[in-house]
Amino acid sequence: MWITVNRKCNFKCVWCYAEESSCGKDMKLEQVVIFLELAEKIGIKEPIIIGGEPTLYPHLEESLEKANALGLRPIIVTNGYLMSDNNYVKSLSKYNFTVSLSLKAYDAKSYKEFTGVSKIEKIGKAIKNLTINKINFGISITISSINVDNLYDMAIFSKKNGAEIISFEMCAPSFDLDGNHNSEYMVHPSILADKLIKTYKNIHDNIGGGVLYHLSQPFCLYPKDFIDKMKKDNALYGGCHVFSRDGIVFDENGDLLLCNCLCGNPVGKFGVDYNNVDTFINYWEREEVIELNRRLISYPSADCVDCEQYKECGGGCPLMWFSYKPETIIKRRSGNERISKEKIQYQCCP
Repeated sequence: MWITVNRKCNFKCVWCYAEESSCGKDMKLEQVVIFLELAEKIGIKEPIIIGGEPTLYPHLEESLEKANALGLRPIIVTNGYLMSDNNYVKSLSKYNFTVSLSLKAYDAKSYKEFTGVSKIEKIGKAIKNLTINKINFGISITISSINVDNLYDMAIFSKKNGAEIISFEMCAPSFDLDGNHNSEYMVHPSILADKLIKTYKNIHDNIGGGVLYHLSQPFCLYPKDFIDKMKKDNALYGGCHVFSRDGIVFDENGDLLLCNCLCGNPVGKFGVDYNNVDTFINYWEREEVIELNRRLISYPSADCVDCEQYKECGGGCPLMWFSYKPETIIKRRSGNERISKEKIQYQCCP
């Protein structure tokens, strides 16, 4: 479960999926409480609190207190900027939660260019403060066209500053309020596969364990032995919560999204379709809501239908196919054969 407590942010990341959302709005505390109670009722022990930037949310401490009272251990996804203040981190340390610190770039110049904020040393301080105050945390790196050649540098920066868990996520398209998609900062799936294959050994050998890849791509882009190696290293998790329908996303209005990248395009509205735990559960199980999910995750290619790896990768992030034509990317393979760049047309959907 993702609870979007705000869309305010002290960064201006050029690739942000929420760039056109209602940036000035905070989720009402009573809505946060309802969603935490929902998480407890349906067995979600670690709901994710996101933004925007959740450290700017005025009711963050009350939300953590309520979550702990319900026996939950929430995960806060943050850029870490305010956590460079040790007094602030210390004030939160009485709660039971985990931090996923999103690392945006690899040096002061790139941080300024990509986020509008130049003080990357504050991120290093935030990591150290979390360590000092014994708050569990990991580093999350979203791979985009502007950092794909610096993944090793970002991993080393994270490790040097004390991060024990580093996870790589794939950049997805963003959508405006009219439903138009923007894939400007995505890396073409085949190019990304080549980059990951080339950098994986260097990162793994120098970082060791604790590096995870959320591979929201078709696994057929990779040699099978490479996928098997990642599994053996416990470095791979694939698929999408939309594919398995085991994730729930609430935006800052309390409205239901199929994916956080679809902000501004809700499939259920708080106060209209549901207003408490029981009415939400009833709404979530309605056939027309289930059908919306089915439509988004239909097979991207006929080659996926009988592929043994489809149940793991789901054909990749379904939003990817708003930007790329699956027939130019997904191909049937046997053994360790992978799709070569020469065979792929670098063609986007209109």
